[in-house]
Amino acid sequence: MNPLTHFTNLAFSTNPTIAAPNQGLGAAAGAMLTDNLYLQGGVSDANGQSTQAGFDTFFDDNEYFSYIEAGVTSSQDRIYLDNVHVTFWHTDARVAAGTPDGWGVALSSEKYVCDKWLPFFRFGYSDGDAALMQTSFSTGIGLRRENNDVAGIGFNWGKPADGTLSGQFTSEAFYRFQLTQFLAVTPDVQLIVDPALNPGKDVIALFGLRLRTSF
Repeated sequence: MNPLTHFTNLAFSTNPTIAAPNQGLGAAAGAMLTDNLYLQGGVSDANGQSTQAGFDTFFDDNEYFSYIEAGVTSSQDRIYLDNVHVTFWHTDARVAAGTPDGWGVALSSEKYVCDKWLPFFRFGYSDGDAALMQTSFSTGIGLRRENNDVAGIGFNWGKPADGTLSGQFTSEAFYRFQLTQFLAVTPDVQLIVDPALNPGKDVIALFGLRLRTSF
């Protein structure tokens, strides 16, 4: 579920109802309570910026994003593939940015079937205007082929936190051609029905082509 290698739209690779801040100073911890049950939580700077050390905003502004998550997995080594978890989060108001406080709950589930298929489901709800979306439902399926090509299709309905905007439907399909061990090409198409930020359009189509190298 990485936007650099799988779905491009963040409705599928993340949960848009969580007001997660940018990378910054913070801490998180987790533990396996049993062979299948885990618990984790953390706190981070709500004003975090990946280009700054963040000590001044973390200790002076005292505006934080915090979360706690509980989940069930088939085994610890498959925690990213066989997983059902619920996340509760809260973010403080950001005075300088003019962002209100908010909280929410998110549910996510995925199951790797036959080491080939990965169906997933995500739901999220947020209270307040801190997050992008107030409500979001996402579902879809991924397929990994024997040659390491990956395909995926996803569907989402989301209601923006801004009450003046209408809900929108989003779908995305991609196919990642793993040309070599270090080179992949991914054509991608998205269809957005009743786009919330463009009410004059009924449908918007987006076409993409991603080239990724790793070494």
